Amino acid sequence: MSWSRSIAVTTLALGIVAIGASTPSKAENPNAGLSDTTVRVRTAPVETAPTSRSVVLHGVTRATDRAELSFTVAGRLNERSVEIGDRVEAGDVLARIDADPYRNGYLAAAASVTDLQGRLQQVERDRARMEQLGAKNSVSDSELERVRTEEASLRASLSAADANAREASRQRRETALIAPFDGTVTAVYLEPGESTAPGRPVVQMTGAGGMEIALEVPERIWAGLSVGSDVSAELPAFDLHVPGTLRQIGTNAGPGGLFPVVVSLEVERAAAGLTAKVTLPVPVREDLAVPVRAVVDPTGLGAVVYRITDGIAEAVPVRTGTLLGDNVGISGDLQPNDEVVVAGLGRLLDGDSVDVMR
Repeated sequence: MSWSRSIAVTTLALGIVAIGASTPSKAENPNAGLSDTTVRVRTAPVETAPTSRSVVLHGVTRATDRAELSFTVAGRLNERSVEIGDRVEAGDVLARIDADPYRNGYLAAAASVTDLQGRLQQVERDRARMEQLGAKNSVSDSELERVRTEEASLRASLSAADANAREASRQRRETALIAPFDGTVTAVYLEPGESTAPGRPVVQMTGAGGMEIALEVPERIWAGLSVGSDVSAELPAFDLHVPGTLRQIGTNAGPGGLFPVVVSLEVERAAAGLTAKVTLPVPVREDLAVPVRAVVDPTGLGAVVYRITDGIAEAVPVRTGTLLGDNVGISGDLQPNDEVVVAGLGRLLDGDSVDVMR
């Protein structure tokens, strides 16, 4: 063999080896050995969706009864009989402002009522006497009219004075700040000697009764909640799991687009301000569920899944809904146990023949 022929044979052999090395094996190419229109896929069955799912949210405990107490009248604080942490009962006096101005105002209003009552009684007697004389034509009609007008004026003045006296009495009572329920003082804002205005907080307290948890939920969860639903809560501080009830559902979202929700707890050992985890039951509106990876949107016009029937892939439009872990709730022209493609979707088109890998 000549030197040139030897080189040609060697080159051809290397080329054959290179071509063989570049050809993918069946393990590397799942569609190896199939026709151009057959795609190898994996499938999963369509399942019946659960009727509800559990959502875990975080919130903070607070007392069901809570209040920031203030006076309804202005004045100088003379006395504050409680400190932070004190236990109080409904009706206890928590603080007092200087009552002298209001006491004096009440005494003046009461004196005005007494004076007008005396004057009215006198005018009533005068009017009765004049009416008797008028019957005998012993007094003029104008004189009788005058005394009747004076009586009516005094009655109106007495009514106004009586209202002023009642208001003065109320203001005098409002100089004492009263606990509205049994509870604990959690904050004090004013010291004796300081002046306060109506509505300025003086004492904060929480009730000794029930506890609740304040939550904020997104609209997808909010839409499925209903008042009275049973929930469960975990209080990590006490390692407690306690039952609860969904008591309030807000109808207006906050600045972050979240809706306020309140859960009442059936618990004896708790405190305001504790972190809590609440498990809420949320209904699932869809009847069916498929793996999330089965849903594709190849056209941008709507989600579809590929159902396999007699070895043929069929694109079925679906509407997605509730996330259920690795699955998603759907509605569409599907039935439970239909086989849908979950792997091999990259080359799959409607009407393709498929080879299902088991």
